[in-house]
Amino acid sequence: VDCPITPKQRNCLQMSFSSFFKNGLKNPMEQSKQILKICNHPLLLKDNQNLNAIKLNNAFDFNLSGKMIILDKLLSKLKKDEQRVIILTDTSKILEIIRTHLATKDYAFVQFDNNVRSEKRQEAIDKFNSANRFFVFLCNFKSSLYGINLTNADYVIIYDSDEPTNCIINKLKDNGIGNKKKAEIIRLVTSQSYEEVI
Repeated sequence: VDCPITPKQRNCLQMSFSSFFKNGLKNPMEQSKQILKICNHPLLLKDNQNLNAIKLNNAFDFNLSGKMIILDKLLSKLKKDEQRVIILTDTSKILEIIRTHLATKDYAFVQFDNNVRSEKRQEAIDKFNSANRFFVFLCNFKSSLYGINLTNADYVIIYDSDEPTNCIINKLKDNGIGNKKKAEIIRLVTSQSYEEVI
C-alpha cells in the first residue's frame, strides 16, 4: 500500500539531503538508514546533538507519518469488519508509537517483543488465538516471530522491514499464518521515496 509523505517528512528529507550534500556521502549505508527512518516516522530522526527525537505526545505526533495515517485508516476499517490483525515492525521505537496509538484508540491488543519473558510468550499467543477477540497482535518482526503460531490472523500489516516481501511471506507460513485460513498481507511503503525504490 502506497503511503503519502507528510509535510513534516518532506522537510526532514530535504534537511537530510542538504546535510548529505554539504558533508559529502561519507557513509551511504548510514545515510540510507536515516532516510528510511524518516519514511517510517520523522520523529525517529536524531537531531544534531544526537538526542533521542522520539517523543510521542498526542495524535498529532502520530499523524506526522504517512504510514501511520494509512495504518490508522486500515485498523479502523478492519476493526469494524471484526478482523484480527498482526502488525509487524523491525523498529522498537515504531512499536512504541503504534502501541501508544492502539491504547489511545482502546483497541484490544497483545504485544510481543524481546521484553516478553519466555513464560509469557505462549500466553500472548493463546490470547490472540482465543475467542476473546483480541484485535491486534503487535510484534517486533526480527526478534520475536520465531515460534509463533497465529492461525487466526485475517490480515498481516508489515509496517517496515528490510527483507523482501516473499521472504517475509515464507516466514509467516512457517509460523502457521495463512495455513489454516487465508491471511491478506499488506506492506506499507512510502510513495515516491527511497523506500519505494528498494
